[in-house]
Amino acid sequence: MANSDVEQLRREYEALPKNIHHIVNQHRELNPEWIMQVIKEPHDQWPEVMDNGEIRLILVGRVRTFHQWIKVVLTETGELLTAYADRRLERDYGGRPWQNEE
Repeated sequence: MANSDVEQLRREYEALPKNIHHIVNQHRELNPEWIMQVIKEPHDQWPEVMDNGEIRLILVGRVRTFHQWIKVVLTETGELLTAYADRRLERDYGGRPWQNEE
């Protein structure tokens, strides 16, 4: 990915509304541009209804430079709630990203 693409994704990440949970509990192992890549081109996504009735949008994606599945959670208003590497997804998708394609 070109430096200009990375900078654009980072600007988009900065502009993305963030929930206070994300700001306080940010997972620092993920680069902002990776989170934006998953939001823009998810491998899979689904809504999840919480016990209190809130709806969350779950996005799952992969980034070649980070050879793990990434889960991004948005609130129903589109705020970033959290994003993290989720190794449990290896079970659901048959291994690590690109494991079966390389």
